[in-house]
Amino acid sequence: MKAILQQVIITLFLPFMTYHSLVGQDIIPLPSQVISAPGFFYFSGGTNINADKNIVIPAYLNNYLKQKQATLNSKGVQNEILFSVANNGLSEGYELKITTNKIFLTGNDEKGLFYGMQSLIQLLQHQPLTNGSITLPCQTITDQPRFGYRGIMLDAGRYFQPMSYIKELLDIMAAYKFNTFHWHLTEDQGWRVEIEKYPKLMSKSAWRSETVIGHHNQKPRVYDGEKHGGYYTKADIREIVAYAAERNITVIPEIEMPGHATAAIAAYPELGCTGKDLEVPRDWGVKEDVYCPSEATFKFLEDVLTEIIPLFPSPYIHIGGDECPKKQWKESALAQSVMKREGLKDEDALQSYFIKRMEAFLKTKGKKLIGWDEILEGGLAPDATVMSWRGIKGGIEAAHLGHDVIMSPNTFCYFDYYQSDAPGEPLAIGGKLTVEKVYSFDPIPDELPAETHKHILGGQGNIWTEYISTLPKLRYMAYTRMLALSEVLWTPVAKKEFLPFAVRLNKHIDYWKTKNIDFANHLFEIKPTLSSKNEGLEVTLSPLVPWGEIRYTLDGTAPNDKSAVYVNPLLLTQKTVVTSQSFIQNQAKGSPVSIDFLPHKGLQAKVLASTTPSRTYKGAGERGLINGISGKKDQFNDGEWQGITPGEDFNFKLSWTEKQKIKGVQFKLYYDPESWIYLPSGATLLSSEDGTTFNKACETLITQNKEEKVISVDIPCKIKSQFLGLKIPAIGIIPASKSGAGNQGWLFLDEIRIY
Repeated sequence: MKAILQQVIITLFLPFMTYHSLVGQDIIPLPSQVISAPGFFYFSGGTNINADKNIVIPAYLNNYLKQKQATLNSKGVQNEILFSVANNGLSEGYELKITTNKIFLTGNDEKGLFYGMQSLIQLLQHQPLTNGSITLPCQTITDQPRFGYRGIMLDAGRYFQPMSYIKELLDIMAAYKFNTFHWHLTEDQGWRVEIEKYPKLMSKSAWRSETVIGHHNQKPRVYDGEKHGGYYTKADIREIVAYAAERNITVIPEIEMPGHATAAIAAYPELGCTGKDLEVPRDWGVKEDVYCPSEATFKFLEDVLTEIIPLFPSPYIHIGGDECPKKQWKESALAQSVMKREGLKDEDALQSYFIKRMEAFLKTKGKKLIGWDEILEGGLAPDATVMSWRGIKGGIEAAHLGHDVIMSPNTFCYFDYYQSDAPGEPLAIGGKLTVEKVYSFDPIPDELPAETHKHILGGQGNIWTEYISTLPKLRYMAYTRMLALSEVLWTPVAKKEFLPFAVRLNKHIDYWKTKNIDFANHLFEIKPTLSSKNEGLEVTLSPLVPWGEIRYTLDGTAPNDKSAVYVNPLLLTQKTVVTSQSFIQNQAKGSPVSIDFLPHKGLQAKVLASTTPSRTYKGAGERGLINGISGKKDQFNDGEWQGITPGEDFNFKLSWTEKQKIKGVQFKLYYDPESWIYLPSGATLLSSEDGTTFNKACETLITQNKEEKVISVDIPCKIKSQFLGLKIPAIGIIPASKSGAGNQGWLFLDEIRIY
């Protein structure tokens, strides 16, 4: 009933709602507790700002209050704001009490006072200025974060990110109560930090001759012909660290090892295993050149860290540890001799040795090591903190082992993914991650026992920049989803509801637009839900948030204010393109969303058996493979493509009420080596007389066409059968020469059309 009432209120009154009606609910992330009280406080030029002794109001907050014409540090008046610190030991919490003549802001500690100031600023900036004053409803806000680690990572390795970009990002982070900036400083495609002892890192490793245009998987590749690069001087780094500290943000540097090291090896070939001269790569993807585990390499890395560590007060140093190809180690006499000397059974154990050795060095400098979840392979360093990015499995394993974990799964936290199916979306690496899905993230998995919850420090959103080279695109790709993640990491689970969050988010997006900072706004988009019926496909259209109405067409054209209004689910029985869009007061909102339906004989079939897909890439379920809808060409996690757990064969069996005349089967496979998605060797069509024993009817070999990401496979097969099956063998171990070598490959497929 509560949810229904919310929808009715929002649908009817959204265009007319005032900020007064929401009290503390204007704030993102939503506070732990808000209690309203009668009356109003009027903030104006006559409002005084007072603080307890020894409290220093950050300069930029002071400037904000001055812009609002408040009078600072005048005493003995009734209209004032009082800042104080309670020092009660509850870190980062605060109480904000607004009465008719005073505002009391008390931080549990100085950090809490800072976050209370952010909440007060949000209340002020989202209220209109009327007759020279801002009206704040009386209320008491009691607030404290759910997690102590609330992070955002920015990759400066692929594209050098200017200081101004970073400062704006830190401003947004501070406004929404993030407290950790993870700065990705070295990569295959560029080294971005000054190291005095190794000057070639700045003169050569920091620059590439040109950069690939378009998506990395497009063939043939085209390059822009423009030199790109840059690096941060030590003075730059000190400036950023100080800027972040004023905003209560800790900066953690990442120096990649032992993989993602091509740029460094290009400057100092002796660090690699081949000794060959290299160029800094001009395109993306995981490169085979990695640090060789020689004493020269360890000395280099220790020298680098010795210069890095004094620049960053953070207790942590991130060493990467991810996506390290082992091919060169397998072929290197030096690497093999180290394995023999140390009694290491394989190259995974060699990587573990590498990481453990670097952790031991960091300990001598008083620092803790963080690494991506690959550092689990071969044995985890004794006190390492694991950043889980390949889903949550690595985080769960590390927590069970008693290690601290930062949850950063690509399925919820990768802000370089597409965030919408809308036409015209800017180029992204792939995948799809909506703001709603980010909001649904919980860093503590259900399967993790209570006694291990203490090891989940928090979570982090990641901004990888292969396809983000400008500030406007950084804003568009990251900021909206950052706000969703801020509430995930701060607000108690019981208080989280997406619909009220969406109302607040829309207002925050509008506010930042007045500052010429554009956030992506996909809140008005339509979410289609597809359900296979014997006679066709049922399409249910739902708005992401229930504002206004939905209009649709059935011929692929964009809806207008004269198009049909959606009321009930649509049943599709023939080839149809459904295009839908939100309308408020006859004005189109958001972008149109299309569904291209192509029927076939499989729609009338019953699924007898289907291999259970990976939980992360389950697509539209077993019937989603025969629902008449094809997956997108550039998004393997679009809700249609189904990913089979690596190492498992795919088996799919159907039945009809009577025998069918079948001419063959078509299906689609996804091919993306950079994501470890490969093509199988072949496929077999099966037939059965009783639904129990299936025999080979026809088969085909599958060849790799590296020019295409989506491969259509056709198995012509004229048979008459009531029971049909399709078997596709597992990809198996990825060969040493390919991306993801040594791991089981992924099989992705979609839409099995029976004709």
